[in-house]
Amino acid sequence: MSSALEKKQAATQLSGSRISPLAGKPAPREMLVDLARLEKIYAESFKSESHLHAILSEAQEMVNNALDSGVNR
Repeated sequence: MSSALEKKQAATQLSGSRISPLAGKPAPREMLVDLARLEKIYAESFKSESHLHAILSEAQEMVNNALDSGVNR
C-alpha cells in the first residue's frame, strides 16, 4: 500500500502542481531573513506615526493584490 507521502505526491502531480524539493527540509541560509538587520533598517527608516500607517497601508494593498491574483489562477 502507498505511503501518505506517495498519495500526496500522486494527487499533486494530477493537479498540475509540484512539490518543492525543499519541502520538509530546513531552508537554505540564503533564504533566511536576518531579523536583527530587518529591525535595524525599519528603525532607521521610521519617520512618524503617519509614515508608519502609510507603510502598513501599502503593505496591506500588496498582500491583498497577491491574494487576489492567487484566487484567479
